[in-house]
Amino acid sequence: GSLRDGESGVEMLHDYGAFRLYRVGDTHATARAGADATIGNTIEFDAMLLDPAGPPPMLPADFRAGATSGPRLQIVQFIGPIAREWIDSVSRTGARIVQYIPNNAYIVLADDAAIATLDAQARAGTTIQYSGAYAPYFKLGASIAQRVDHGLSAARHLDITVQVVSWSGNGASKGVIEQLADQ
Repeated sequence: GSLRDGESGVEMLHDYGAFRLYRVGDTHATARAGADATIGNTIEFDAMLLDPAGPPPMLPADFRAGATSGPRLQIVQFIGPIAREWIDSVSRTGARIVQYIPNNAYIVLADDAAIATLDAQARAGTTIQYSGAYAPYFKLGASIAQRVDHGLSAARHLDITVQVVSWSGNGASKGVIEQLADQ
């Protein structure tokens, strides 16, 4: 049979018109295995797949997100295929959408207040299911990530291409990159 919102263990999360997104408890999930499409929850980076529901990934020390002040990049993953009003809600926090990442996630540029709001929304589990720092490791291409995994540290010299998000702090970002390039 079909799922009904309000049925024990069934919660409709969003009605897209052509289909509906439900959260189902273990009993329904087992009984319906293979009957309906399920949505992947991993976030797909070139360097790795991030499972927001799993334990935090063990990232090399030189490539973890460090404490920073001011605007920074954050990962926001939605509960399913993205609805316009969800993006509008993220924008209202002051965060700016930068880039889509499979599955149902975006990299956003956000300040401390916006990140606190996004983190609170993720804890509430309504439309955002994950909000986390965009660690330097996630930015690596697959071949560089493999080299890092085999002992390449941030201290070694390596020719790379750096993409910078367009924002008011570009001058400072470019200055840091140029200083690092001269070392």
